[in-house]
Amino acid sequence: MEEFEFEGTWRKFVHENMMASEMKELISQLEGQLGVKVAPNRYDDDGIVIYPDKKPEDVVYSSSRNTQNIGLVFEDGVLRLKSIFGYERGFDKLPFPPGRSSMAGFAIHMPPENSRPKVSLDDIQMLIDQLSGGLEREAQAQADFYKDRQPD
Repeated sequence: MEEFEFEGTWRKFVHENMMASEMKELISQLEGQLGVKVAPNRYDDDGIVIYPDKKPEDVVYSSSRNTQNIGLVFEDGVLRLKSIFGYERGFDKLPFPPGRSSMAGFAIHMPPENSRPKVSLDDIQMLIDQLSGGLEREAQAQADFYKDRQPD
C-alpha cells in the first residue's frame, strides 16, 4: 500500500478511495454482526469508532462529548484497540485500567501506540457489553441517589 504514497496525486487518489471502500465494507460488516453504530474516525483514516449505546441507524453528533465509544485502528491487517471512553462503572470488569477524563463519572483508557492490543470480534462484543452495563449501572446509581430527595 505504501507504494502509492509518493507517486503522484492520481495514484494517491486511487489508494485513498480503495482504503475508503475497504473501511466502508468493514464498518458495514461490524454493524451487521454487532448491532451497534460503527463509524469512521474523523481524525484517523485507518480508524473506526464503535458506539455501544447507539443503533446502526442512529445519528451521532460531533457535540456529543458524553457518548461512550470504543476506538479501533486497522494496523498490519488487524484491528487494534486505540481507546475506550465510557462511564467509570463500565470499567469495573474490564481488564484495562481506567484513566481520568475531564468529565465527572467518565473514564478513558488509551494503550500506548507501540503496544496496542489486537482485538477480535469476541473482544469487541465484551467491551460493548461492559460499557452498556456501565450505562445501566450509572443510571441506577443516579436513580438511587435522587430517589428520596424532595425538591427545593
